[in-house]
This record gives sequence, structure tokens and C-alpha cells, in this order.
Amino acid sequence: MQELEKILEEITASSVYAEVADGYGAMCVTVGTIERIIRKHMNDGWISVEERLPDNRRSNYEVTFINECGYEEHGFSQWYDGEFHIPAVVIAWREHLKPYRPERRMK
Repeated sequence: MQELEKILEEITASSVYAEVADGYGAMCVTVGTIERIIRKHMNDGWISVEERLPDNRRSNYEVTFINECGYEEHGFSQWYDGEFHIPAVVIAWREHLKPYRPERRMK
């Protein structure tokens, strides 16, 4: 719900007041502006480490990190003892998706 409030607040801040018939006003925002704002807030399950870190259970996560050359990369890391165990600076993480398992056929 907080994310929706942030989106609505940003849309309102991007709007322009326009005078319409009979002295009524309207807030106008282009569809392109609204699309840009919504896409900015869509993160496909990614969570910034500035927002929060995983809970204390040991688990594997997909991570976006800054490598030793300063480039952004994607990979995997374990989380335990209150930190990601990867020799890089993690900037975002998400739950590691379940691996593909082919259907087991009955023989």
C-alpha cells in the first residue's frame, strides 16, 4: 500500500492545473508521465538493500551487485549471519525462484 501512495503522490506532483469550462479546474498529467512513474516503481520483486534486508533465516537470493570494476551485475548469493556472502556490494535482492523441475512421468 505504501508503494501505491508513493506512485499517487508522484503523479499528483507531476500534474499541471488546467482551467476548464464554467470555472472548474482539472489536474492534467500525460499518459507518458504516468507510465514512466509506474514503471519506475515496478521492481519485479526486487528489494533495495536501502529499503530492507532479508530476515535472519539462511537462504539463497538473487542479487544485483556492483562488481570490483564498478559495474552492475546480477548473480546469486547466500544470506546468513546478517549479510550477503558475495565479494561485492549488493544493491538489491529478491527471493531465489524455484528451479525448473520436469514433470515426473508414471512408469
